[in-house]
Amino acid sequence: TLWARKGHEVAFGQGVYSVDGEKTVHKGAFQVIQSAHNIGIKGQEFEVMFSYLNGGLVSYRYGGVEMIKMIPKPNFWRTPTDNDEGSLMPARYGQWKLASLYRRCVKKEIRQEAGEWQTFNWLGQLGIEEYEARQISIRFTYELATQPVSACTVTYTVCKDGVIRTELDYEQTEGLPEIPDFAMIFTLPADYDQIRFYGYGPLDNYVDRQQGAKLGVYETTAQDEVEPYLLPQECGNHGGIRWFEVTDRRGRGLRLSGDEAFEASALPYSAHDLENARHSYDLPAVHHTYLRASLGQCGVGGDDTWGAPVLEEYRIKNESKHFEFYVKGI
Repeated sequence: TLWARKGHEVAFGQGVYSVDGEKTVHKGAFQVIQSAHNIGIKGQEFEVMFSYLNGGLVSYRYGGVEMIKMIPKPNFWRTPTDNDEGSLMPARYGQWKLASLYRRCVKKEIRQEAGEWQTFNWLGQLGIEEYEARQISIRFTYELATQPVSACTVTYTVCKDGVIRTELDYEQTEGLPEIPDFAMIFTLPADYDQIRFYGYGPLDNYVDRQQGAKLGVYETTAQDEVEPYLLPQECGNHGGIRWFEVTDRRGRGLRLSGDEAFEASALPYSAHDLENARHSYDLPAVHHTYLRASLGQCGVGGDDTWGAPVLEEYRIKNESKHFEFYVKGI
């Protein structure tokens, strides 16, 4: 025709079919080494270390290679978009930025298989204890920098094949505003910048901007996920994620997956790096890849850019939440 070339797509449709089946069961024993400040877990091809002293997962080695650069962090903030700035979102929801930056670990607990949770007391741990287990769960409770004070828990369950089931839980605290995002952030070396995922793509998409996205398997890079906006802002999010892989050029890295579809992104800048930059040349040198697994962030809005908030159905209410996904080295 006069208005499009041959082969131009004007519409598409997709259906999602689910097949009932049994969940994968991770069986087998691994070695546990417990001391006053750390607990290490060693299995075939992987080693995991949790720090009671620092309150989190401090090391995940797979195939002899360290995968993370720092303790994974609960995240409740997203880089404000131009629409967010117009509706004064940062002023209304700013407490969740503080909660994402500052937290205090107030409780550490451990559980073997289906046993009872036991609070860890380093004063009661004498020497080094070694034993075998089939499953170990470590739970950290964090007090968040909000007013009124809120809290969240992060639970890691290590299985035989190196899979770490990760759970983020939040109990509603009255008096706090809506939540921009509900996620976990993993900080990886900058070399881990190759992305492959099964979800909505190929471009980034959001809960109120994904009707034009297709479900498929896509490949990209962390740098290519950064949209060249005049003002750096939120970008790179993908919904409907079944699995999300971030690797180096040799194929080593991390794979996120879930029993339910979730959202994910991997960028060379943190949300705070993007927010602090007024232009692309203000962005810092790239030192890390920030891998994010999210239950979901709020929509991007856009009815207008001078005051209209995100539509009601695309906001994240201040309610109790539970997010569960799996992390595994590849």
